[in-house]
Amino acid sequence: MAEAASPIEGGKRRRDATSYVVMRRPRPLIIGRASQADVDAEAFARFVGSWGNFSAHVGHRWEQLAGDWAKAHVGQTMPDGAASFVLLHVEELDRDVDLHREVERVGVSCPDALFCGRADDGQIVVQPVDFKVSLDTASFDQVEATRILDLATRGGEHTVAAIGRAIALVDAEPPVDRSDGREGVLERLATGSVRPVGGLFVSPDTAFNRVHMRSRENQHRQRPLRPADVVLVACSPEQFCDGLPGWEEAQVLMAADGVRADVPGDLGMAERYARLGAGIVGALQTIHSPLFGAPADLDTVAELRALVAGHRTSMAVLAVLQGRRVERLDLLRRRDKLLHFPYRMPALLEALGPVPGGEAGALWPSPLLRDGIAALHASHRARVAMAGEQWLAQGLDDAQVLERLEGDWSSFKRAARTELERWAHEARERA
Repeated sequence: MAEAASPIEGGKRRRDATSYVVMRRPRPLIIGRASQADVDAEAFARFVGSWGNFSAHVGHRWEQLAGDWAKAHVGQTMPDGAASFVLLHVEELDRDVDLHREVERVGVSCPDALFCGRADDGQIVVQPVDFKVSLDTASFDQVEATRILDLATRGGEHTVAAIGRAIALVDAEPPVDRSDGREGVLERLATGSVRPVGGLFVSPDTAFNRVHMRSRENQHRQRPLRPADVVLVACSPEQFCDGLPGWEEAQVLMAADGVRADVPGDLGMAERYARLGAGIVGALQTIHSPLFGAPADLDTVAELRALVAGHRTSMAVLAVLQGRRVERLDLLRRRDKLLHFPYRMPALLEALGPVPGGEAGALWPSPLLRDGIAALHASHRARVAMAGEQWLAQGLDDAQVLERLEGDWSSFKRAARTELERWAHEARERA
């Protein structure tokens, strides 16, 4: 007689990921002349990529590619620690917007997908899987077996439905599109008829990811990544990068540095140059961002080609753009400070006073306060922007315009106060 399965206990969330790349001070260098395993090259590429929010773009792309890879492996054997199981269904969680809102609200760490199948003994297996571009940021917190119980216990209706649907699709013969409710899922987990197993990371096959597995930083983790924990997926630079913001600019930089990324094994190099390209797009958009009004159309590739003609290497181009970007960000921060309404909610409440005819301690309706502060903010921003546009029309440059606006701040503040008092008076009259 088989032994009864012991109850599964939920795990406390504990982040266990290395941060040696994130914490490393970026050192400018020509990416194409460094090894694909070079940590300085990785840190610099990520630093520049952050100018264009590349991590979000590449993360979304990899979720799509890894999801396609997973679905193509349905029917095949997948690793489960020392054992294995046949993958029968992939439940993609990363594309469910409502589910993401739920897990963020309750603070449960959620994997990108669930692999569901059957072990050799016929038992249903559920495995949390994370699609991770860079393995140094991989955390077992997202894919440990206890995460399934946490999601089933504390997740919302969309989260529980996803787990129940994955189990039902594997359990039914033939498969049917139904799902057990929370009680049904928890009962099956408690009795052992469904077995959660330790998770898996699916990552692109890059030199950096391969070297990270052997690195001292990985070995010193509380729970080091092992080969059984990771599947490295090979794909071409075109599959990985084509269509990503900055990829066209990346190819201009590669040509300038004399780098080829179209040969087997060079995916990591292409990814790094894609980060640089996205950073250049973001930097140029920041540099050309107007103080007021809509931004003009910008041909970033043409502008980059002109910069390369005068500076030759990617490192020289990036140094120029970084300086210009910092200068522009300083001006934009000064503008944003001017655009911010000079009074907060307590000032509105003070101007409103007690609720007319209300009991002692009666509160003004939240929608009234929310709409009021929004309208006052919008009016103040329009007032500052109009003044700024008038100064620009007289031929002043951006720095001179900001100096004039900052010099007039007391008048803007008085106008804001007058408008606040008028709004409060009208609100009291309506009440």
